[in-house]
Amino acid sequence: MKKLLLPILLLTVCSLLIACGDDSNPEETIYTITFDLNEGDAGGPTSEEVRYNSPLPDISEYSEPTRVGFYFAGYFDIDNKRYYYADLTPAIDYWDKTEDTTLYAHWTASPELTIAFNGNGGTGTMEEQTILANQSANLSANSFDREGYTFEGWAYSETGEVEYEDEENYAVGSLTENETVTLYAVWTANTSTINFNVNGGTGGPDTTFSVEAVFGSPMPSLHEQTLPTREKRGFTGYFDAPIDGTMYYMPNLISVRTWDKDSNATLYAQWRDEGVYELGDGGPGGGIIFYKSEEGFMVTGYGAAHYLEAAHVDAFAKELMWASSDFFDYFIDVLGTEIGRGRDNTNGILAVDADAPAARACVDYAGGGKTDWFLPSIDELYQLYLQKNIVGDFSTDCYWSSSEYASDYVWVQYFDRTRYYSSKNSKGRVRAIRAF
Repeated sequence: MKKLLLPILLLTVCSLLIACGDDSNPEETIYTITFDLNEGDAGGPTSEEVRYNSPLPDISEYSEPTRVGFYFAGYFDIDNKRYYYADLTPAIDYWDKTEDTTLYAHWTASPELTIAFNGNGGTGTMEEQTILANQSANLSANSFDREGYTFEGWAYSETGEVEYEDEENYAVGSLTENETVTLYAVWTANTSTINFNVNGGTGGPDTTFSVEAVFGSPMPSLHEQTLPTREKRGFTGYFDAPIDGTMYYMPNLISVRTWDKDSNATLYAQWRDEGVYELGDGGPGGGIIFYKSEEGFMVTGYGAAHYLEAAHVDAFAKELMWASSDFFDYFIDVLGTEIGRGRDNTNGILAVDADAPAARACVDYAGGGKTDWFLPSIDELYQLYLQKNIVGDFSTDCYWSSSEYASDYVWVQYFDRTRYYSSKNSKGRVRAIRAF
C-alpha cells in the first residue's frame, strides 16, 4: 500500500498544478481604468473597464474636467503618455496595459494646441507636438515611411490636399481652451520604368519597349503588343527574373498583379522546354494555346496536329459579315464542324467567295509571321469558348465559325452562352486560329 501512495500523491500534485496553473489570456481579462482629476474641480469619468488590445472606452459623453485658472490638456499615465486628448477622444487606438491603471488629468497655465501626426498608411511613429495659443513653430520633421510612396506634406483629413509641407511653420491663433488637431500624411505613389527582355525569343515587348508603372496600381496594359515567340518553345509569361521569379503578365499579356516594386525593373519572358506546350502558353504564332491532344488530330488536307493556337486579339477591330453580298444565300457546302476541319472549311469558303470578310480576315492575319491562320470550325470555336479565360479579350457578341448551318446560315458561338446560328449577312466577331 505504501508503494502506491507516492505515485498517487505525485499524480494529485500534478493535477492540481495543471488545474491551478496561470492560463489567463490578457485579451480576455477586464482591467479597470481609474481617472484622477489631479487637483481638478469636476468633470470626466471616475472609472471605466477595458480589455487589453481593445479600443479605449468612449468617454466623450462626460463633461471635460475643469480647474480654476488652468486648462485641461488630457489624461496621461504616470509616465506622461497621453491616452485621451483634451476633448476626451482617444489618443491611441488600443489599450496597451495588462494591469489596472490610473490616468491623471494634466493641466496647463495657458491654452495650447496639440498636433497629432497620423501616418495615413505609413509606418513608424511621431511624437505629438504642442504649440501655445498665439504662437507658432515649425512642424516636426516627418518620420513616417511608406514603401513605394513619396511624402508630400500634411492634410487635415485622410483624403485631403496638402496644407503644410514638411517642417513648415504652423501658427496658432487665440484659444479659449486646449484643443487638438490631427494632421494626416499625404503620399504620392512612385512611378517606375518597366523594361522587357524576351530572353531568347523574338517579337513582343522587348528591349526596345518600356512602360511606366505606378506603385500599388494595376500594371500598364500591353493589349496593343504582339506576343513574343521562340522556336518550339511555349511562352509562359513575363516574370521579374529570367528563371523562376514572380509572374507579372500571363502569356496572353494580361496582368496578374499590381505593380509592387519601388524601383525601375526588367521583366523577362520565360519559356517551356523545347517542344512542350501547355494550355494557356504562348504559341509559335504569337497566340495562345487553347487545345491540346496527346494523340493528335487530323487537319483535313494537311496532316496531323497536336495543338490549336488562337490569336490573342480579334482578327479585325470591328464586327464583320460572314459572306460578301453576292453570296448571302449561297450554299458553299462547307459543313465540317469537327476539330481539324476549320482550315479546309476556310479554303473552301474563299475558293467560292474570295472576298468573304470573316474568312479573309483570318487568312490575312499574320501573327508571329505565320501564314496558316484560318476561321475555326464550330467545334474548334467551342473549345476556344471553353478556354476563353486563358486566351482573354473576348466580346460577349457572337463569333463566326467556318461551319455552315444552311444555305444562308452559319454556326456561331456566343461567348457568354452557347452556340447558335446566324444569317450570313449579319455581323459577328472573328478570332483566327491555327493548328500545328
